[in-house]
Amino acid sequence: MGKATPAKRDSRLRFNNLMHPITEHMLEKAYRALNSKAAAGVDGEDWRSYGEDLPAKLRGSLPSPAYQQL
Repeated sequence: MGKATPAKRDSRLRFNNLMHPITEHMLEKAYRALNSKAAAGVDGEDWRSYGEDLPAKLRGSLPSPAYQQL
């Protein structure tokens, strides 16, 4: 069953945490799928420089398991 199934059952259902199903592995896979020869962004960072210390950057982009919504 997919993620949409509960929402189909109850139209009043609201998702409050869309980051939950995103994993570090998924983010790394998306990074590897990017064009490594693309031009740098407006911040001057290119594919190669962003990939330096990639695991730490990816961990920092995911919410902490200890995070509690108020």
